[in-house]
Amino acid sequence: MRFFYLDILRIISIIAVICIHVSASLVAKTSTPPFDWIVGNLFDSFARWAVPVFVMVSSALLIGNKEMPIVEFYRKRLAKILLPLLSWSVLYYFYRHFFFQRSCVLYGF
Repeated sequence: MRFFYLDILRIISIIAVICIHVSASLVAKTSTPPFDWIVGNLFDSFARWAVPVFVMVSSALLIGNKEMPIVEFYRKRLAKILLPLLSWSVLYYFYRHFFFQRSCVLYGF
């Protein structure tokens, strides 16, 4: 069953998360002019609701899965999350190591 309002909420949340990432570059720099910093901080502040909304939408969509045993639930999702997490972590590690010519410290490795 598809919920149209949850799809719309996801789309709006995606735009807000992009806004957070774009405005973070203005807020984090110490050399940002004051007006630019204020505008970046406003956009960043007004978009902070997006991440909790993603969690709530995901939870709302998982509520109907009460028949599935908890072990099976986590086993199905762990494979979908763990492989991309490890793949991207290795990719970013080598990217930073070879393109920035720095030694990378990744959790003590």
